[in-house]
Amino acid sequence: MIEFRTARPQDAASIAKIHAHNWQTTYRGIYSDTFLDNDVTTERATAWRQRLESPAPNQVITVALLDGEVSGFACLFPEHDPVYGALLDNLHVAAEARGTGIGKQLMGKCAGAIVARSARHNMYLWVYVKNVNAIAVYDRLGGMNAGTEPQHHVDGSVADAYRYVWQDASILL
Repeated sequence: MIEFRTARPQDAASIAKIHAHNWQTTYRGIYSDTFLDNDVTTERATAWRQRLESPAPNQVITVALLDGEVSGFACLFPEHDPVYGALLDNLHVAAEARGTGIGKQLMGKCAGAIVARSARHNMYLWVYVKNVNAIAVYDRLGGMNAGTEPQHHVDGSVADAYRYVWQDASILL
């Protein structure tokens, strides 16, 4: 059974583990191999501990629990951009939980948070040009490519990403 709740500080290690693993398996050629092989686990653990212990005022992090274990998460920043609206900063599902619908349901939870908190219901995210699987998912979920920009990473690398936009995130509910 899948359950959803707001992330807690004690979820940091589980979130970081999923995030680091997904980067290691999906982001080869986007981040440096040195970073992915040596530093990503520690860097993500530090980042998620900080995000959960000292959250930004507009940060909304939702975790998906599959049989009681954190199996996915989404980090949303409502009212992030005056043009594009809420930023879906992170959306990750553990490898063993893919195909369960967690990702789509997490996007629905984000859409619900936007509708509840924001006057405007638009949302955007960045997806790397090389991440063709995610692009296909966002296309199916009604996202529209609004252009490409380089993204600068913690390891010093740079990769192009598309800005995917939902003019009305409520279509994800």
